Amino acid sequence: MLDLEVCRGSRLVDCVEQDALAHLACRVYTQCRDLPEVTRKAAFLAAFAHEMPIRLRPNECLVGSQRFTVPPWEAILGDDAVAAMRYRGNMGHIVVDYGMVLREGVNGLRLGVGAMPTDSEISRRNQTAFGKTLDAFAEFIRRHAEMAVDHDADVAETCAWVAEQPPRSFREALQLTWFTQVFLHAESPSTAAISFGRLDQVLWPFLRHDLAEGDLNEEGARELLACFFLKCCEGDESQNLVVGGCDPEGRNAESPLSLLC
Repeated sequence: MLDLEVCRGSRLVDCVEQDALAHLACRVYTQCRDLPEVTRKAAFLAAFAHEMPIRLRPNECLVGSQRFTVPPWEAILGDDAVAAMRYRGNMGHIVVDYGMVLREGVNGLRLGVGAMPTDSEISRRNQTAFGKTLDAFAEFIRRHAEMAVDHDADVAETCAWVAEQPPRSFREALQLTWFTQVFLHAESPSTAAISFGRLDQVLWPFLRHDLAEGDLNEEGARELLACFFLKCCEGDESQNLVVGGCDPEGRNAESPLSLLC
Protein backbone atom coordinates (compact mmCIF):
# COMPACT_ATOMS: atom_id res chain seq x y z
CA MET A 1 0.00 0.00 0.00
CA LEU A 2 1.36 3.40 -0.99
CA ASP A 3 1.96 5.67 1.98
CA LEU A 4 0.37 8.98 1.09
CA GLU A 5 2.80 10.76 3.40
CA VAL A 6 5.40 10.07 0.75
CA CYS A 7 3.57 12.56 -1.47
CA ARG A 8 4.62 15.49 0.72
CA GLY A 9 1.81 17.64 -0.60
CA SER A 10 2.10 16.73 -4.29
CA ARG A 11 -0.85 15.46 -6.32
CA LEU A 12 -1.71 11.80 -5.88
CA VAL A 13 -1.02 11.01 -9.53
CA ASP A 14 2.50 12.40 -9.18
CA CYS A 15 3.04 10.26 -6.11
CA VAL A 16 1.90 7.11 -7.90
CA GLU A 17 4.20 7.74 -10.85
CA GLN A 18 7.13 8.61 -8.58
CA ASP A 19 6.51 5.42 -6.62
CA ALA A 20 6.49 3.31 -9.80
CA LEU A 21 9.66 4.94 -11.10
CA ALA A 22 11.51 4.55 -7.81
CA HIS A 23 10.71 0.84 -7.43
CA LEU A 24 11.54 0.13 -11.06
CA ALA A 25 14.89 1.93 -10.79
CA CYS A 26 15.71 0.21 -7.52
CA ARG A 27 15.10 -3.26 -8.97
CA VAL A 28 17.09 -2.76 -12.17
CA TYR A 29 20.00 -0.77 -10.77
CA THR A 30 20.40 -3.18 -7.86
CA GLN A 31 20.35 -6.22 -10.15
CA CYS A 32 23.07 -4.80 -12.39
CA ARG A 33 24.96 -2.75 -9.81
CA ASP A 34 28.39 -4.15 -10.82
CA LEU A 35 28.02 -3.55 -14.56
CA PRO A 36 29.42 -0.49 -16.39
CA GLU A 37 27.31 2.62 -15.91
CA VAL A 38 26.28 2.95 -19.56
CA THR A 39 25.05 -0.66 -19.50
CA ARG A 40 23.10 -0.08 -16.29
CA LYS A 41 21.38 2.99 -17.69
CA ALA A 42 20.45 1.19 -20.90
CA ALA A 43 19.00 -1.70 -18.88
CA PHE A 44 16.94 0.68 -16.78
CA LEU A 45 15.62 2.60 -19.79
CA ALA A 46 14.62 -0.66 -21.45
CA ALA A 47 12.68 -1.63 -18.33
CA PHE A 48 11.19 1.87 -18.05
CA ALA A 49 9.98 1.75 -21.66
CA HIS A 50 8.43 -1.70 -21.22
CA GLU A 51 6.97 -1.46 -17.73
CA MET A 52 6.42 2.15 -16.64
CA PRO A 53 2.66 2.79 -16.28
CA ILE A 54 1.37 5.24 -18.87
CA ARG A 55 -1.97 6.97 -19.09
CA LEU A 56 -3.77 9.18 -21.57
CA ARG A 57 -5.64 12.08 -20.04
CA PRO A 58 -8.80 13.52 -21.60
CA ASN A 59 -8.33 16.07 -24.39
CA GLU A 60 -4.53 15.93 -24.47
CA CYS A 61 -3.11 17.02 -27.82
CA LEU A 62 0.34 15.76 -26.79
CA VAL A 63 1.00 12.72 -24.61
CA GLY A 64 3.71 11.40 -22.34
CA SER A 65 4.09 12.13 -18.64
CA GLN A 66 7.01 13.63 -16.75
CA ARG A 67 5.21 13.45 -13.39
CA PHE A 68 7.65 10.82 -12.12
CA THR A 69 10.46 13.35 -11.71
CA VAL A 70 12.19 14.13 -8.40
CA PRO A 71 10.94 11.07 -6.52
CA PRO A 72 11.63 11.15 -2.78
CA TRP A 73 13.90 8.11 -3.02
CA GLU A 74 14.53 7.50 0.69
CA ALA A 75 10.90 8.00 1.68
CA ILE A 76 9.69 5.50 -0.93
CA LEU A 77 12.45 2.88 -0.79
CA GLY A 78 14.29 3.35 2.51
CA ASP A 79 17.90 4.33 3.03
CA ASP A 80 19.35 0.82 2.63
CA ALA A 81 17.65 0.20 -0.71
CA VAL A 82 18.76 3.56 -2.05
CA ALA A 83 22.36 2.84 -1.07
CA ALA A 84 22.20 -0.64 -2.64
CA MET A 85 21.00 0.60 -6.03
CA ARG A 86 24.04 2.89 -6.54
CA TYR A 87 22.02 5.20 -8.76
CA ARG A 88 23.88 8.04 -10.47
CA GLY A 89 22.22 10.61 -12.71
CA ASN A 90 23.76 13.51 -14.55
CA MET A 91 24.06 17.01 -13.12
CA GLY A 92 21.45 18.55 -15.40
CA HIS A 93 21.71 22.09 -16.77
CA ILE A 94 22.23 20.68 -20.26
CA VAL A 95 20.84 21.19 -23.75
CA VAL A 96 20.92 18.16 -26.04
CA ASP A 97 20.63 18.27 -29.83
CA TYR A 98 16.86 18.11 -30.24
CA GLY A 99 17.34 19.29 -33.82
CA MET A 100 19.28 16.15 -34.70
CA VAL A 101 16.57 13.96 -33.15
CA LEU A 102 13.95 15.68 -35.32
CA ARG A 103 16.06 15.53 -38.48
CA GLU A 104 17.07 11.89 -38.12
CA GLY A 105 14.21 10.26 -36.28
CA VAL A 106 14.78 7.07 -34.31
CA ASN A 107 15.70 5.05 -37.41
CA GLY A 108 18.27 7.63 -38.48
CA LEU A 109 19.79 7.68 -35.02
CA ARG A 110 20.04 3.89 -35.15
CA LEU A 111 22.02 4.15 -38.38
CA GLY A 112 24.38 6.57 -36.69
CA VAL A 113 24.90 4.20 -33.78
CA GLY A 114 25.49 1.33 -36.20
CA ALA A 115 28.27 3.34 -37.87
CA MET A 116 30.11 3.99 -34.61
CA PRO A 117 33.68 2.62 -34.40
CA THR A 118 33.89 -0.64 -32.48
CA ASP A 119 37.65 -1.02 -32.18
CA SER A 120 37.69 -1.25 -28.39
CA GLU A 121 35.72 -2.89 -25.62
CA ILE A 122 34.42 0.49 -24.47
CA SER A 123 33.24 1.51 -27.94
CA ARG A 124 31.48 -1.84 -28.46
CA ARG A 125 29.84 -1.52 -25.04
CA ASN A 126 28.68 2.01 -25.85
CA GLN A 127 27.30 0.98 -29.22
CA THR A 128 25.30 -1.84 -27.64
CA ALA A 129 23.95 0.41 -24.90
CA PHE A 130 23.02 3.23 -27.29
CA GLY A 131 21.23 0.81 -29.61
CA LYS A 132 19.33 -0.75 -26.73
CA THR A 133 18.30 2.70 -25.52
CA LEU A 134 16.98 3.72 -28.95
CA ASP A 135 14.98 0.49 -29.15
CA ALA A 136 13.55 1.29 -25.71
CA PHE A 137 12.70 4.84 -26.77
CA ALA A 138 10.79 3.52 -29.79
CA GLU A 139 8.93 0.99 -27.65
CA PHE A 140 7.93 3.68 -25.14
CA ILE A 141 6.45 5.81 -27.93
CA ARG A 142 4.68 2.82 -29.54
CA ARG A 143 3.00 1.99 -26.24
CA HIS A 144 1.39 5.43 -26.30
CA ALA A 145 0.28 4.88 -29.90
CA GLU A 146 -1.30 1.53 -29.02
CA MET A 147 -3.11 2.97 -26.02
CA ALA A 148 -4.44 5.89 -28.07
CA VAL A 149 -5.98 3.78 -30.85
CA ASP A 150 -9.40 3.62 -29.20
CA HIS A 151 -9.27 7.15 -27.78
CA ASP A 152 -7.71 9.65 -30.19
CA ALA A 153 -6.83 8.79 -33.78
CA ASP A 154 -4.60 11.85 -34.23
CA VAL A 155 -2.53 11.00 -31.15
CA ALA A 156 -2.28 7.35 -32.22
CA GLU A 157 -1.14 8.25 -35.74
CA THR A 158 1.36 10.82 -34.50
CA CYS A 159 2.96 8.48 -31.97
CA ALA A 160 3.04 5.52 -34.36
CA TRP A 161 4.93 7.61 -36.91
CA VAL A 162 7.49 9.29 -34.65
CA ALA A 163 8.30 5.99 -32.92
CA GLU A 164 10.53 5.30 -35.93
CA GLN A 165 10.45 8.14 -38.46
CA PRO A 166 11.40 11.86 -38.51
CA PRO A 167 8.41 14.14 -37.93
CA ARG A 168 6.55 15.51 -40.94
CA SER A 169 4.52 18.24 -39.19
CA PHE A 170 4.63 20.75 -36.36
CA ARG A 171 2.48 18.48 -34.21
CA GLU A 172 4.73 15.48 -34.80
CA ALA A 173 7.83 17.58 -34.13
CA LEU A 174 6.42 18.83 -30.82
CA GLN A 175 5.44 15.29 -29.82
CA LEU A 176 8.87 13.81 -30.58
CA THR A 177 10.56 16.70 -28.78
CA TRP A 178 8.39 16.01 -25.75
CA PHE A 179 9.04 12.26 -25.78
CA THR A 180 12.77 13.04 -25.94
CA GLN A 181 12.39 15.28 -22.90
CA VAL A 182 10.49 12.59 -20.98
CA PHE A 183 13.12 9.96 -21.75
CA LEU A 184 15.98 12.26 -20.74
CA HIS A 185 14.26 12.76 -17.41
CA ALA A 186 13.71 9.02 -17.04
CA GLU A 187 17.48 8.59 -17.31
CA SER A 188 18.00 11.26 -14.64
CA PRO A 189 14.70 11.79 -12.79
CA SER A 190 16.21 13.90 -10.00
CA THR A 191 17.97 16.30 -12.35
CA ALA A 192 16.87 19.88 -13.05
CA ALA A 193 17.20 22.09 -16.12
CA ILE A 194 17.36 19.54 -18.91
CA SER A 195 16.55 22.30 -21.35
CA PHE A 196 15.36 22.89 -24.91
CA GLY A 197 17.80 25.52 -26.11
CA ARG A 198 16.79 27.35 -29.30
CA LEU A 199 13.45 25.62 -29.59
CA ASP A 200 11.92 28.11 -32.02
CA GLN A 201 14.78 27.64 -34.50
CA VAL A 202 14.47 23.85 -34.24
CA LEU A 203 10.69 23.77 -34.69
CA TRP A 204 10.11 26.67 -37.09
CA PRO A 205 10.75 24.69 -40.32
CA PHE A 206 7.92 22.31 -39.39
CA LEU A 207 5.47 25.09 -38.60
CA ARG A 208 6.50 27.07 -41.70
CA HIS A 209 5.74 24.04 -43.86
CA ASP A 210 2.35 23.43 -42.22
CA LEU A 211 1.32 27.06 -42.60
CA ALA A 212 2.42 27.16 -46.25
CA GLU A 213 0.53 23.96 -47.06
CA GLY A 214 -2.60 25.06 -45.21
CA ASP A 215 -2.37 22.09 -42.86
CA LEU A 216 -2.37 24.34 -39.78
CA ASN A 217 -3.27 27.94 -39.00
CA GLU A 218 -1.87 30.23 -36.32
CA GLU A 219 -4.69 29.43 -33.91
CA GLY A 220 -4.01 25.71 -34.21
CA ALA A 221 -0.29 26.27 -33.78
CA ARG A 222 -0.94 28.36 -30.67
CA GLU A 223 -3.05 25.59 -29.14
CA LEU A 224 -0.40 22.93 -29.81
CA LEU A 225 2.33 25.14 -28.36
CA ALA A 226 0.21 25.87 -25.28
CA CYS A 227 -0.33 22.13 -24.80
CA PHE A 228 3.43 21.62 -25.05
CA PHE A 229 4.15 24.27 -22.42
CA LEU A 230 1.49 22.78 -20.12
CA LYS A 231 3.23 19.40 -20.40
CA CYS A 232 6.45 21.11 -19.32
CA CYS A 233 4.74 22.15 -16.08
CA GLU A 234 4.28 18.50 -15.02
CA GLY A 235 7.80 17.77 -13.84
CA ASP A 236 11.19 19.48 -13.87
CA GLU A 237 10.67 23.00 -12.57
CA SER A 238 13.31 24.71 -14.74
CA GLN A 239 13.32 23.68 -18.38
CA ASN A 240 14.81 26.64 -20.20
CA LEU A 241 14.56 27.74 -23.80
CA VAL A 242 15.77 30.61 -25.97
CA VAL A 243 13.73 32.46 -28.59
CA GLY A 244 14.92 34.77 -31.34
CA GLY A 245 18.61 35.61 -31.40
CA CYS A 246 20.94 34.73 -34.25
CA ASP A 247 21.67 31.64 -36.29
CA PRO A 248 25.20 30.16 -36.55
CA GLU A 249 26.03 32.65 -39.34
CA GLY A 250 25.01 35.61 -37.21
CA ARG A 251 21.80 36.34 -39.10
CA ASN A 252 18.58 37.33 -37.37
CA ALA A 253 16.80 34.08 -36.45
CA GLU A 254 13.55 35.54 -35.16
CA SER A 255 10.50 33.90 -36.72
CA PRO A 256 6.73 33.97 -36.22
CA LEU A 257 7.22 30.99 -33.91
CA SER A 258 9.56 33.08 -31.75
CA LEU A 259 6.76 35.58 -31.23
CA LEU A 260 4.23 32.81 -30.66
CA CYS A 261 6.44 31.35 -27.92
